[in-house]
Amino acid sequence: MATTSVSLPPPEPLQLQQGNTTQKWKKFKQKWSNYEIATGVAKKDEPTHVATLLTVIGEEAVNVYNTFIWDDKGNELKIEKALEKFESFCNPRKNTTYERCLFLQKSRQ
Repeated sequence: MATTSVSLPPPEPLQLQQGNTTQKWKKFKQKWSNYEIATGVAKKDEPTHVATLLTVIGEEAVNVYNTFIWDDKGNELKIEKALEKFESFCNPRKNTTYERCLFLQKSRQ
């Protein structure tokens, strides 16, 4: 039985410097999820999974990853923990009072 190997392009690197980081992260995470399933990376062990993420996410995001402070030793090699850290970095807490003020100003215009 012949097997065919399909080479899928990785997601484009995550750009964090310009634009809406929250939207860029959301799009990257969706592409990453599809990529890891389609290539079989999702079935690999945790360190391989994280290494693949860091390979495709781009140099800018790797520099950010290197600044993360981990709660427990070994969490840096767990994909779920790495994705949580990027999620927190790309989706900072909202200032509810400020957001409410912006909303009220728009409704008055």
